[in-house]
This record gives sequence, structure tokens and C-alpha cells, in this order.
Amino acid sequence: MRLRYKQYIFIILVSLIALSFGAVPSYAADGAIDYDVTFTAVDPNSIAPVDDHPESTSRSDILAAFWELPLHVQLSYLVITAVAILGLFKLLTFVSGRLKHALENPKTKEIFFHIQNNPGLTIQQLSDEQNINRGTLKYHLSQLFTNNKIMLVRRGKVSQLYYNKLSPMDKESIIASYMRRNDKSRPILFSIMDNPGMTNKDLSEKFGLDKSTITDYMKKFMDDDIVEFRQDGKFKRCYVKQDARMILLRLKPN
Repeated sequence: MRLRYKQYIFIILVSLIALSFGAVPSYAADGAIDYDVTFTAVDPNSIAPVDDHPESTSRSDILAAFWELPLHVQLSYLVITAVAILGLFKLLTFVSGRLKHALENPKTKEIFFHIQNNPGLTIQQLSDEQNINRGTLKYHLSQLFTNNKIMLVRRGKVSQLYYNKLSPMDKESIIASYMRRNDKSRPILFSIMDNPGMTNKDLSEKFGLDKSTITDYMKKFMDDDIVEFRQDGKFKRCYVKQDARMILLRLKPN
């Protein structure tokens, strides 16, 4: 029966604990354990300095001491060491095999590429577009999360899936997620891009939204490093950042 990785970890821990008991009681010449202890009064002034490098504790003496132990003690240490090494080898094989074969499942691979090509999807959107129930979807996502292939970014009450490049998430993925929304994010961004220097009041009047709602949009755009405000006298004017502008131009419908 194949052991699971938690059992391998348990075996390794038990083996290491057993090995940690390296202090073995001394044995007399006839193999019997010698526990004789003698207490002697010692004058503190007569204690000689301790030699930090005693000649009697050389490496060859330590190695020889092990082979002088009784056979059953030697065998116990060798067996425990072998079990620890075997458990560690099995665990490393299990983990490396799991990482290597993460995308061998065709459906997992399909879901991964779908997220890569459609950044910013929610789990519900992905479930609908892949025509797969959420329980099964969570299994495939867990495989991708385990191997750092994707990441889940929470924005307010919405959690979105992105391809993980093992580096800070690129701005294009963030902006693309705004393009998919059904709110006013897309028209507001394009309006700021086409009319640089707009104020919150200008946007509020153009889209018929409360100033507080526009402020919320602006805060999200600023947090994602898409827009910036510049002071112009008593007015704060909004501009799309240059790198974000290039992305918006690519994404803007013809």
C-alpha cells in the first residue's frame, strides 16, 4: 500500500527523534551496562583548566567508539538511519512528481490556459465558461495553486483569478479585468484617457454618478497604479499614466 506524504513526514520525524538520543550508556568490558557513580568532594581552587581540544576526543576515537558498541545498538542506529533516509527520499520523490505532473490532467491544463488568456475571472465566471461545477473546479484550482501557477487577488468583495508569473502581476492583466466588468470602469477610464485633466466633478456630471461613487472608482484606479491626480490651483485633475495609456489604447474597441 502506498504511503501518503504525511506518513513519510511522520516516519522521518520519528527517526530523527530516535537518532537524537545519541548519548548511549557506557558499557563495561563484559557488555554489561555500568551505572556506578562516585561522589567526591572537590576543592574549587584545585580544579585544573579544561582543555578545549583534548587529544582523547579525536575523530578516529569517536568512530572507533561506535563500532565498539554492542551489535544490537549498532544495528538499531543503522536501521533508524536507513528508515529516515528512505522516508526523506520517498517524500522528495512524491513532491517533485506532483510538481512535474501538475498539468498532465487535460482539464487542469485547459483551465490554466483559460485563466491565462482571460485574467480577472471570478471562480463563478470560470465555472460558467468552462461548464464545470464548482466542486470539480476547486479540485483543478487547488492543483494550480499548489504549484504556484495561478493566484487569487481580492478586490473589495470580489476575488479574481490571475496567471502567476512568479513576479508582480503585470498591469495589463489588471486593466484587462476592468474591461470585463459591467460597471462604469471601462467608460470612465477611456474618458479620462481621451480627455486628460478631468476632475471628479467633470466625471460625475458626464456619467450621472454621485461624487462619492466617482471617488470610489478613482481610489481603485489609483491603488492599481492606473491613474494619477495632479494639483492645478484649487482643482485636482486626473490623468491616465503613460504605461496604462498604452495598454488602454491596445484594448480600446475600434
